[in-house]
Parts: sequence; C-alpha cells; structure tokens
Amino acid sequence: MNPEFVAKQVKNVIRDFIYKAAANESPTALLLTGAQGIGKSTAVAEALADGVAPDHVVWWLVPNHKKAEEQFKEYQQLAKAKALALPAYLVRGRSAPQVSDPSATMCQWHSVADMVARSGVDVRKTVCTRCPYEKGCPYLEQYALQESSRGLFLMAHQYAFTPRCPAPPPKLAIIDETIALKMSRQESLKIDTLRNLMDELPDLQPLIQLVLEKAIEDQCPFEFSQLHDYLLDASRSALRQYQDRVTEAVAAAKNPTHFEQAMNKIAVLGMREIAALFEQIAVESRHSGQRTCFNSVVFRPDTKTIFINRLAQPSPSLEDVPILFLDGTGSPLLISLAFRRNVQERRFHATRQGRIVQVTGKAFSKYSLEKAQDATVLRARLVRFVRRLTNDAKKLVLFCTKKVEKLLQPELPEGVSTGHYHALRGLNRWESYDHAVIVGRDQPSLQGLEWTARGFSANRSDSFTSLIDCDDPKNRLSPAIGYHKTSSGHLVQETVESHPDPMANEVLGEIREAELTQAIDRVRPAWNPRNIYVLTSIPLSAYGLLVDELITWPKLSDHNNKLHVIFDEFGFVPKSGPDLYRIAGPKYFSSQQAAKSYLDRAISASKFPIDILLGKAMPKSARVVEYKKSGKGHRWTLAVLDHRHNEDPVSVISKLLGCEVEVRPAEPGAKLVKTFIQGTVGGMEYTEAVILAEAA
Repeated sequence: MNPEFVAKQVKNVIRDFIYKAAANESPTALLLTGAQGIGKSTAVAEALADGVAPDHVVWWLVPNHKKAEEQFKEYQQLAKAKALALPAYLVRGRSAPQVSDPSATMCQWHSVADMVARSGVDVRKTVCTRCPYEKGCPYLEQYALQESSRGLFLMAHQYAFTPRCPAPPPKLAIIDETIALKMSRQESLKIDTLRNLMDELPDLQPLIQLVLEKAIEDQCPFEFSQLHDYLLDASRSALRQYQDRVTEAVAAAKNPTHFEQAMNKIAVLGMREIAALFEQIAVESRHSGQRTCFNSVVFRPDTKTIFINRLAQPSPSLEDVPILFLDGTGSPLLISLAFRRNVQERRFHATRQGRIVQVTGKAFSKYSLEKAQDATVLRARLVRFVRRLTNDAKKLVLFCTKKVEKLLQPELPEGVSTGHYHALRGLNRWESYDHAVIVGRDQPSLQGLEWTARGFSANRSDSFTSLIDCDDPKNRLSPAIGYHKTSSGHLVQETVESHPDPMANEVLGEIREAELTQAIDRVRPAWNPRNIYVLTSIPLSAYGLLVDELITWPKLSDHNNKLHVIFDEFGFVPKSGPDLYRIAGPKYFSSQQAAKSYLDRAISASKFPIDILLGKAMPKSARVVEYKKSGKGHRWTLAVLDHRHNEDPVSVISKLLGCEVEVRPAEPGAKLVKTFIQGTVGGMEYTEAVILAEAA
C-alpha cells in the first residue's frame, strides 16, 4: 500500500477520534499501529492546530522532555495564525532543565521531592513549604496552568503514572510511542524483614503470619479468596503508616542530605514493600480458585526474598479520559493491562521500498558481540562489511545495542552514523539515510523478562509458566519455529528463541522484535527506496517485514577469504607459507604446503594477504610491516599487523611464531602495486581499490 494513501487514512482516523472525544462519543482508548514514519504525530498536531477540539484541555505525552520540546516547537509552527488552534504549553518535570538556565533543574530539591512523590505523600504540602527555593520555583510556577480551561499540554511519559501534574485535568490524552513496559514495577522483601514488621505493625501481625505460612511457604492463593477486602485495608494501613514516617522525616530534616539519610532508615523497615505485597495478593485472590500458585508474587528460597511484580497505577487525571495511543509496534494487550481498560486497535501497513537483506541461522546475540571468545573477530568482520557498503552508500547508519555501539564506533569508517535500541523511537534524524545496518537484537535476561511479564499476569485466570522454576540449569529461552516472509510471498522457517508463557512472549516481542522494527523504519523506507541489512535471524513477518533476500552471514560477509578471517582472529598475517601455517594451521590449513599454496594463489591473483583499502574504506588498524627471525640466513618478510591488539609488535609476533624476531615498518622503497578486487554484498556488486606491498 502506498504511503500517501496510508497517511491519508491515518489522518482521517486521528481527526475522527479527536472530534468524537471532544463530543464525548469516542471509544475509551484507540491504538494506531503498524505503519511507522507515516505522519501520525504530525496528523495529531495538524488536527489540534486546525481546531478539531478548540475548547478542550489535551495532554500529549511523549517519551522524554527533549522529545516534548521538539513536538512543542513543531506544533507552534503549525498553529501560527490559526484562530481555532489550541494554545500550547510545555510541562516540565522536577529534574528537567530550566528554559532560561539549562544548567539548573526546575526544582532545586528534586531528589527529595521525587522520593516523597513515590511514597504518595503530597510534595507541595510537605517538601515545598520547607524548601528555601519555594518562592520563584520554576516547577511550582507551572501550577498556574491549572486555571487553564483549554490548551495543549506537552509532557514526558512519567505524567501518565504520576498522581499529580501541573497541567489541568484533560478531556483527551495522546500518548506517543511505547509506554506499557515503563509501568512495570518490582519490589523485594526479605523474609527476616517481613518478620520484623510484626513489631512495627502490630495491628497487622495476624495477616503477616498468614502470609508467611500460606502465601510464601505453601504458595496457596486460594487461602486468601475470602480476604480480598481485608488485604486491601491492610495495604492501605501499611502505606499510611509508611507515609506518616516520610512526613515526619521531611519535617525533621534540615537539608536534602539529612532527609535522604532518614529515608534510607525508613526504607530498611520494608513498610512500602509490605503494602505492595498485600495489594498484589488481594489482586490475585480474585483468581485463587483457578490457579495453584501466585503469578505476580514469587518467593525465592535461595535468597529468602519475596519479589512483588506489579504495574504502576495510571494517573487519576486519565481515568475515564479517551486516550489515543500512537505506537507503530505497540501491543494492545500490554497497553490495555497497563491502563486497566479495553483498547481498540487500528493497524496500518505501508510497503517498504528498496531492498531488505536479512541473515539466517545467526541471531548476533549480545554475548557473541561482547563477551564470546571470538567477539573481537566478529566485530572486525562487521566493520569490514560496513566499509564495503560505504563504497555505494551516500549516508549509512548502524543500529545495535548501546554497549555494542560503543565497541564498534572507534573502528567504523568516518561518516557512519550510529544509534542504539531504546533510544530511537520518534527520532527523524536518519530519515535521509539510504543505507541501514541493524546488528543483533536486544533480548532481555530470562529473569528480567519473567519479572516484567509476571506484573502483567496478576489478573490472569491461568498460572504463569516459568522457565526459571523448571529443571533446566541453564535457565534459557526455548527454541521455537518462526517464519520469515519474503517479498515474493514465500514463508521461510527459522529457529528462534521463545518463551512458553504467552504473556512473557508478548513482553519479549515488545522488547526484541519491536525495537528491531523501529530501527529498520528510522530511515523511512515507506517513503523512499532504502538498502537495509538486518544482521539477526529474528523473523519480523508479524511486524510486516518482507525480506528480499535471506542469506547466511558467511556468504554475506565474504568469509571465503581465509586470510581476512586469520587477520581478524590473530591480528597478524605473514607473507610466508610456513609462518602462516605456524599461527593458523591446522585450523585453516591441512599442511605447510597448503598454506603456501593458498598464499601463492592469492599473490598470483594480485591479492595481498589482507586488503589495505584506500580512503574511507581503509581499515584504521592495519599496518604493513616487515619482520625477520633472529639468527643468520633469515630474510625480511612482509606482513600485515593489527596495531589495536599488538601495541608491542616484537613480543606479539615472537609469541605467535615461537621465536625471537626483529620488526620494522615496510621499507619506503617497497613497490606498490594497485589492483581491484571484485565482490558482492547482499547481491550488490562492489569494487575495492587495494594497495599491495611487494619487496623492492
């Protein structure tokens, strides 16, 4: 489907939803998903600027303060000279930088205020009245906005689950990009701390004892089926007593440091955690007759710790307010659970243009790229692959995990841009790039995945299926069958790691597959032909990805050249058959003669043992040197050395060859022979200019 038609459809749906919300006729929640970069945010801004809801308060929540500023400026441009346009206001959090002085925060005591806010205590009545910066506080000045009867208020996602907000209550809310997983919370409570709370909370002692015996030791949720209201009352009681301690700490503290010290002492008591524990058991008690164990409350005997997995409470201001969710890869299930309401979904698809190549049989895990024994080799091959693409690319961007990004950046050719997962959504900075390389996937740890999924599973009628609790000592995801879909309409089977619990699998997709899809669409392939290389075998057909070519990594990266592989692995390639065999055989050569013959064939084809590329494609770490073994009768031999891993060439080469050597740079008078090497990458031809060094 062409992008212009899809964009028009999206625009009409958005205007219709906003119009009906203003007239109290819209559904409670609608998710627009599927097509990315199709102009959903712009369509919202245009509708509000055109006066579709001219007399209402609208909240627009985006991932962070920086994005809120960008959206605010874009809206201001659209709303110029439009009489019915809503006036726009930017709502900043306490820790956000001030407009007039970016080096200062909106609230000078934001660390104290945030801790008090998390406890549920009214910050303005406790902290602000004692703060020396109360008068003229930029954050408090925003509360003047409460008097507004109309307007567009742009703010960060955090206000979707914050009890109080400087903006007036909305008539309509727009939530841009993924938010459901941000509402996941986890508390932990030691068994000894729980027992000690019997003294701190004597009125709750019988219930604490029952929880210890039935909920923790026996894991019997049905014991609490008749105690739902009692548990909620106990939760409120524990929370009130915790909040009283916090209020007392604020009143007694002389400065933020004293308050933080007092809060640390209160935190040790575990009163906030037991309130959360009672509340979660109450939630689960409604399904206790259908399950044999708790889903969101887990006891680990090895650490004698109770883990409470739950979801943050949505802001009271959003209760019963129509919400329009804009998320190209959003999960309607997770959003509906997070916001405690039914969410309708409208999915749009725009055909991606250009060529998409994806590898099969290799996931490019974080371990393989960061910690595995051959991780350095794999990263070197990735860098070489990117260098070859830069010969044809006008502008190239590489997306990966944050840690891999830091490892690759120093070696990438000049001009290659990078970005990392979970910091891409809503960004348009790469929309003009014609090439994109997506490396690996961000797969959470099994424990982190299950903790998050358990928080979304409290109201399920069936029991959560855990892999951590099974007999597999490796605690890993299970292999499952997925399918790539090609542009020719074929389905190609692929083995992919999966979780047997449906909720855990839903969360996994929102983290792993969704971020891959977000990265692919940063270069806006819906609007312009792009060359995209997906270097992970994770199937993305469920997100509308049609692959033009499926190929193995060795074929895509041209691993057939053994000398390239040896250079990546050892950082040294000598132009000597016996020495080459000494460091690389028998892994790569059956004998010294085989190594010599391979070299001879390479040289006869005018190929030097390693490509010394010109210009932006030149390997930054490759150096041509000469070495000579100690003693009489030995000649100087050419070699290529990777200086990143060989700061002391003499000791490194001596160790590899098992003898003492002398090393010097290649002689200035060495004969340079220029040649060209032909090859293909992902079905595209490339030509590399290569300098070959031969002895003078």
